Amino acid sequence: LDQELFNYYYSQLRYDLLHNRIPEIDYRKYKNKILGYVVNDMYRKMIEDKVGLSELKRDFEKYIPRKISREHSVCFVNVAQKRIFESLNSIQNRDHDVNYVKNVYINDIDNIAPGYLYEEYTAEIQYPRGEFSSRTGKCPVKLRFQPYGTAATTRDTAKYGSTGGGLERTLEHEEATTTPGLKVFYASKWQHVTNIDEILTILVEKLTVKLALEDQSEPYCIDFHDQTELNSFVTCLAGYYRLMCKWTVYLCQDYLSSPMLNLLKELKCHGPIGGKYSTDKIREKNSSCGACIIRQCEEQYDTYYVDMLETDGLIKTYKLIHAEDQWHVQSEQEEQVYRYNQLTEALKSLNPEITSVYRLPPSDNDTAPNL
Repeated sequence: LDQELFNYYYSQLRYDLLHNRIPEIDYRKYKNKILGYVVNDMYRKMIEDKVGLSELKRDFEKYIPRKISREHSVCFVNVAQKRIFESLNSIQNRDHDVNYVKNVYINDIDNIAPGYLYEEYTAEIQYPRGEFSSRTGKCPVKLRFQPYGTAATTRDTAKYGSTGGGLERTLEHEEATTTPGLKVFYASKWQHVTNIDEILTILVEKLTVKLALEDQSEPYCIDFHDQTELNSFVTCLAGYYRLMCKWTVYLCQDYLSSPMLNLLKELKCHGPIGGKYSTDKIREKNSSCGACIIRQCEEQYDTYYVDMLETDGLIKTYKLIHAEDQWHVQSEQEEQVYRYNQLTEALKSLNPEITSVYRLPPSDNDTAPNL
């Protein structure tokens, strides 16, 4: 994982633990272990934000899972708090890297909740070659897509059959939970099919999903029993591909599409790429006066920023709000808000001295750190 994605995953896991959103974790059974996660979380805060013990004591409740604070007595919480700060006091001067501390947190929770963030489906594929070469027809399998893991794997480019039952790589017991990517389970074994970045496109024909994979002349075919399960599987792969590979690419555009992504492409608007990446891109393109990038706000929905190269050679940032099918522009000189039906009209109003405003479109090759 790159750093941004690693931090995103950690933050999601931490939030879900605090808000009791990991069904596999029995808070009563793992009570002491969860208190250890609290120590880890507070220690991470000390390292990452240079926070002292006194501040952590003041904000103690922010680090205790809601379920524990609700279901246990004040006496238990007080004893737990005492033990936690004794542990923090003993380790506060150790020289640990913050990513190491986060990794310990992630890996240990994964041990007690191996199904966290796994997506599983039931389907059928053609019987694989090899030990099942004498069988014909389809075999029931369990599919699992695991976005993250610690043991990356590579595909043998010659191993797939045209119907989806190729010689997938068998995973050892430990690899079954640590290897990311798409896996199938049959004959009491997990088999690795492909990594998310090796999927080129997804085709759907009735209840069959066909995955076009790198270096494969024929698709990997999976048959589902109902439309809901199929749609969930396709949406899962397409969504994670956007998150982990190319944010502007939707793998199954002809079957299921992202309305927001379609709108952004229609408007030649970037996602929440951040101001620095936007201005750097404008400079790198040797743009002329009037060149601009429209980008989504990183925090607020329906809020956009326009970074525009102006006559003095400087890049100025404007704010637009899209509401009730209109573009709202706040005047700098007055408090009045001007409304426009078309984005082109709103862009021209930002600096009337610029007669030609043109948008730099997003690209599949953009490498913004926020996406």
